[in-house]
Amino acid sequence: MKFTATCPRGLEDLLQAELEALELSVSGQTRAAVHFDSDINGAMKACLWLRTANRVLHPLATFEANDPDQLYRAAGAIEWISHFNCSHTFAVSAHVAASHITHSQFAGLRVKDAIVDYFRDELDDRPDVDTDEPDILINLHIYKNQATLSLDLSGHSLHKRGYRARMVDAPLKENVAAAMLMRMRWPEIAAQGGSFIDPFCGSGTLLIEAAMIAGDVAPGLLAYEWGFKAWARYNDEQWNVLVEDALNRADEGLDNIPLISGGDSNSQAVDATKANIKAAGLSWKVLVQEADATTWTVPEDAKPGLIVTNPPYGERLGSTPELTPLYMDLGKNLAAQFDGWQLGMLTADSGLARATGLRASKHWAIDNGPIACRLYRIELEGARVAKAPEALLNRLRKNLKHRQRWAKREQVENFRLYDADLPEYASAVDIYQTQDDQRYAVIQEYAPPASIPEAKAEQRLRETLVAVCEVANIPPTQARLKTRERQRGKQQYEKQAPRKNSDQKSLHLVQEHGPAASVKLYVNFDDYLDTGLFLDHGPIRRQLQLEARNKHVLNLFCYTASASVHAAAAGAASTTSVDMSKTYLEWSERNFTVNGLSLRDNHLVRDDVTQWLDTAAEDGALFDIIFCDPPSFSNSKRMEDDFDVQRDHAGLIRASMALLAADGKLIFSCNRRGFKLATEISDDYKVNDITQQTLAEDFKAKSGKPIHVCFEISH
Repeated sequence: MKFTATCPRGLEDLLQAELEALELSVSGQTRAAVHFDSDINGAMKACLWLRTANRVLHPLATFEANDPDQLYRAAGAIEWISHFNCSHTFAVSAHVAASHITHSQFAGLRVKDAIVDYFRDELDDRPDVDTDEPDILINLHIYKNQATLSLDLSGHSLHKRGYRARMVDAPLKENVAAAMLMRMRWPEIAAQGGSFIDPFCGSGTLLIEAAMIAGDVAPGLLAYEWGFKAWARYNDEQWNVLVEDALNRADEGLDNIPLISGGDSNSQAVDATKANIKAAGLSWKVLVQEADATTWTVPEDAKPGLIVTNPPYGERLGSTPELTPLYMDLGKNLAAQFDGWQLGMLTADSGLARATGLRASKHWAIDNGPIACRLYRIELEGARVAKAPEALLNRLRKNLKHRQRWAKREQVENFRLYDADLPEYASAVDIYQTQDDQRYAVIQEYAPPASIPEAKAEQRLRETLVAVCEVANIPPTQARLKTRERQRGKQQYEKQAPRKNSDQKSLHLVQEHGPAASVKLYVNFDDYLDTGLFLDHGPIRRQLQLEARNKHVLNLFCYTASASVHAAAAGAASTTSVDMSKTYLEWSERNFTVNGLSLRDNHLVRDDVTQWLDTAAEDGALFDIIFCDPPSFSNSKRMEDDFDVQRDHAGLIRASMALLAADGKLIFSCNRRGFKLATEISDDYKVNDITQQTLAEDFKAKSGKPIHVCFEISH
């Protein structure tokens, strides 16, 4: 008889090798399937022993199915009574693609109707349908109007081994795990006594599959139900012989399992792994611990062997830059600790694989469910972690030496280290010193030109991170990658990667302007595009601190109110901070509170600035100093109209000047590149361009436009 074993796309060669090892006659491969000829004994043997397969099918008929009626007639022509009888329940599983029949469920219903009508005509009786646990499962596949009806002899997907007692998020399928191990030649390594490690074990799938392969344990031994058991040609005695042989092989093979060890930093994952190992009957063969993969050491009594792991990754290129430090630390640790071992790493993000600094000798496409991934083989013998380009390292060293001298002299704690100094490395690097004496780096990528491939730009960004960590002596876990794109409307107030209860955990305290005029401010390196502190405005905040004593200060588009805090700390009579973001005003309140500043005279107002200005003018409010730093563009739902700073700044300035005391001044700042102050403002008010005075050493433009423009405007 003819049979078909199906598998995930890209594993056909492994599946064919498995079938040939079982001494089954392979007749050919098609996409995600291998065909073989055998008797029922061989088909049952395939169900019991195949590690990479999804299902084992017995094709009954192949025919044209251009419409539902043609499908019904062809399905009804099969001699179903020779395969099962009315005492059995059945169900139809259908898949349709690129065909005139477009609805899989409807196609399955037509086949079900044909089978029921066949039995009624033949026996005046019919089998019942059971979609949950049918005795007989019939597989319908239609592609380009060509239909194949098969008996599903496995009755369930063969990746479901039966040992998964506990689950974790996004578990690795068992047959995919087995395929990874086979690609990495684990059967040969295990036979030679090599050890196995998975430092990101999740629910333990790789560990269990490795133990079953090394112990010659049939993957189907734990399964209770099989699709072939209700088949008319099934022979119970033959099946029992196969199972008895598999049990004998397992009894002998379990003694040959080498050291297998795994772990995870998540205690729930470790608990799930232990439960699954116990369900597989391998508790005494697999060691599991709660541990950090980036500090993993060679277990005692381990022999150089294989590390295969499935670390966290995003579903597209560069989607999770925050994982780069994890991969960097992982690469350094593996290169240092596991000389002579081999590493197999599955990831959907090639950039993360490169972030390890380890060079892969080979890679394969492997789908992990719906996610297209690659398995990288890396030889760790004599492995060295790749360094960043020397030109970038030299530039960063030069900048750091100069900036640190300047920062110490000017009592600057947080500064810009690098700003696209080398055109091919188009990013900005900011250094923060936190109150707990930790140094952090925030690397913001400028959008690359369309001529630069995405993968190349992403690689350069990661090289920048490696270089910054080396030069500034910053642990990769304290470095952050940000991709800067034009933010519109409420995007500027939204989290980049929301996490439960992350606000408080992600906040760090930094200090500004030295011990004599110290102000503490909260920053957040993780959840938002910006950190909560615009470093280029440092000189403006210092100026406010020098001038604000006994003054009434207004801060428009206040963001996290850092400028207001400086003014209040200097003894301002009052501060009023206006912004429409609830998140940032809550942040502002924390900034005032941590400096011991009462909110009685420091007012936080949630409103659209343009609307609030009109209301405040009607109330007759006046301020001695007004700081206005509007966004380049905004179209938030809380605003009646969108805002464009080039188009709308003249009206904004006029409305602000209506609240300015006779001898007061408005400090107007803008980060829009190419911004031009309206001539009507220069005509009607006294304007002083103080841009250069508000650019500290770390933000003075070496070429092109400055990062911001700034004007003092008075009556």
